[in-house]
Amino acid sequence: MSLLQLVVKQMRQRALSTWLTLASVALGVGLATAVLVLQSQGEKLFGQSDFGYDLVIGQKGSRLNLVLNSVYHLGDVSATGNIAYDYCQQLPGNLPAQYRGTIAYKIPIAFGDSYQGHRIIGTTGAMFGVNDDGTPMKDGAHAFQFRKGRRFEFAVGRAFDPRKFEAVIGAEVSEKTGLKLGGTFKATHGVDAPAPGAKKEEHEHNEVWTVAGILKPTGTSNDRVVFIGLRSFYAIPDHSEGLTKQSALHPEADASDGPRDEEGYRTNGSGAIELKSDPANWQLSSILVRLKPQVQPQTEIARLTAGKSDVSAINPTTVMDKFLRRPPEERDAFAHITPQESYGCDIIVGPGKNVPEFLALSALYHTSASSTSLPWTVYSALTEDSANVQWALPCLVADDEYSGHRVVGTTPAMFGAGDDGRPLAGADRFEYARGKPFVFAAGGAFAPDHFEAVVGSDLAAQQSLKIGSHIALGHGAELHDERWKVTGILAATGTANDVVAFVPVRSLYAVDPPHDGRAASEPAEAGEPAGHHHHHDEYTLNADGTINLKLPESKWRVSALFVRTSPTALGYGQTLAYGINAGPDAMAAVPAAEMRQFFDTFLAPALKLLLGIAILVVVVAAVSILVSIYNSVTARMGEIAILRALGATRGKIVALICCEAMLVGLLGAIIGLFAGHALVAGTSLVLKRFSPQGLDWHTLSAVELLYLVGVVLLAGIAGLVPALKAYRTPVATNLISV
Repeated sequence: MSLLQLVVKQMRQRALSTWLTLASVALGVGLATAVLVLQSQGEKLFGQSDFGYDLVIGQKGSRLNLVLNSVYHLGDVSATGNIAYDYCQQLPGNLPAQYRGTIAYKIPIAFGDSYQGHRIIGTTGAMFGVNDDGTPMKDGAHAFQFRKGRRFEFAVGRAFDPRKFEAVIGAEVSEKTGLKLGGTFKATHGVDAPAPGAKKEEHEHNEVWTVAGILKPTGTSNDRVVFIGLRSFYAIPDHSEGLTKQSALHPEADASDGPRDEEGYRTNGSGAIELKSDPANWQLSSILVRLKPQVQPQTEIARLTAGKSDVSAINPTTVMDKFLRRPPEERDAFAHITPQESYGCDIIVGPGKNVPEFLALSALYHTSASSTSLPWTVYSALTEDSANVQWALPCLVADDEYSGHRVVGTTPAMFGAGDDGRPLAGADRFEYARGKPFVFAAGGAFAPDHFEAVVGSDLAAQQSLKIGSHIALGHGAELHDERWKVTGILAATGTANDVVAFVPVRSLYAVDPPHDGRAASEPAEAGEPAGHHHHHDEYTLNADGTINLKLPESKWRVSALFVRTSPTALGYGQTLAYGINAGPDAMAAVPAAEMRQFFDTFLAPALKLLLGIAILVVVVAAVSILVSIYNSVTARMGEIAILRALGATRGKIVALICCEAMLVGLLGAIIGLFAGHALVAGTSLVLKRFSPQGLDWHTLSAVELLYLVGVVLLAGIAGLVPALKAYRTPVATNLISV
């Protein structure tokens, strides 16, 4: 009987133990193999450096989010923001002289809408080698490359005419939606699919695009994108909330600093706001009140609300303590709220018929909808009540926001300054918590009659805001023309104030349309669909289908700009990026560097941890082999003695035991190898649901083979312990027992 036959015979005799040991080895090897393949493919996918452009330029904020949205068409579009189209057109001539150089091409993109879950990207004809008038480019060097040396190619059709409602679709879009050459479609609000049960017509734009071309597969995220011309993109009369939220701008031009005469206000030469409305008619969301030490909150609440149906008042400590004692499941969307150590105000005054918890959540935590029907005269009366009130601070929360963050209208007193800019006395200073007034990390309080803002620490960090930056606020689905200049950035407080933009109440009442006292959560008036905004005559169509857009290019804004510098200008990409990042208008990201950092920061450590676990599992499996065979040897001492008596040498006995261990390790490793690649194949299928860039799970790397050899050797080493026991088996003693 050969050595192999003897090994197989021994394994059959203890089949259950053998299969369990095989399974443990296969589990460890399978996990390790999957991790090795994912690590290798992850580096290829996220560590690629063959982009056809050097830089991606967008609004200041997260570089990673900018790259994920613009390159991979993934991520939160509302956090990406946008930049002025004019800025892109002038680049790099609008930078200081030392940052100017030669650019091969720059391609703008704008996103915010979709078709059946596929993102719609507004861009120029240069993306497909076409001029703005629809004629082919003569100089191919200015045509876009999605990878170095690779341009888009058409399976059928041609590039869209940038002046018409035409589209070019990726290969996957055609496959999944059934759109063919000449087919038509309508764009849908936002990049997310409509909610289940929602009516289709409530989410679609009225404009109809015709498919002019279908791209060949590229193996990139572009395969699942719909491309349309920027002109047709901005002809859409009503963009979605997602596009509005990402339109948080930082233009230095067009700020409201000079003389101006608008419908509801005018500004003088110093930029001060002169309202045409009477402040006595203003309405607020809430008033934060600190009482004199001798005044009891409940007594003041009873006095303020006696006989008044339009005023309510609460003790925030009492209300929030009661609210936070509820189980998290009963607090619904507010389950994440945690108690503050203390509150700076003794009472909160709000509109009548207000739910106490919602008033506190809105005023202190800047969450929950807020009514704006508290008369300004209530605030005026409180400021004059020097016997009972230490200080009173007005708060106006309407439906304005900045980049998805709440905007609160108030006065400079919130930051310890009077309307004349002078510091307030200690006892008269607002405190967000007991003994804790706001402190500035940079700058100072806004002027009460200017378009100025103070921003929280986290908001400034997220949006890369600095002193002197300008922000635009949104009202419903519109952006106001006015720009608020950042005069102060608060130090971190560890409260909800860190993500809020504070502006003068006067500036909110100056903007058009004016705040009408209707809460953001209240329904629109009869005949006005929720979320609908009226636009008239945004464009006209010529007889040949070309668009006459009434919105001038100076008003356009784009989500990102792909820039490739001249191949002859070595190193200019880094210089250009530095110049852009040093300025206040935009941010430049190097996509290769950002994705490498993303992999090294988030994926690589997790993969290393999994690899360590896999190695540990294999070591445990090796111990299982040792224990299993050791017990087997102990039970078979008589058989081993017989083999010795029949002429088997000690060396052959050792080889027999070690071969058995190595065979178990080899079979387990082979099973694990196939299982690991099958796991990666499944991961690739899931990944392809989000991106055409799947994983190459077929390839067997040298590292995997070395790992398999290591597993087999480890199994052999584990077999040495029982082999040495068998080696020292005394023949005579064990033959007697037989």
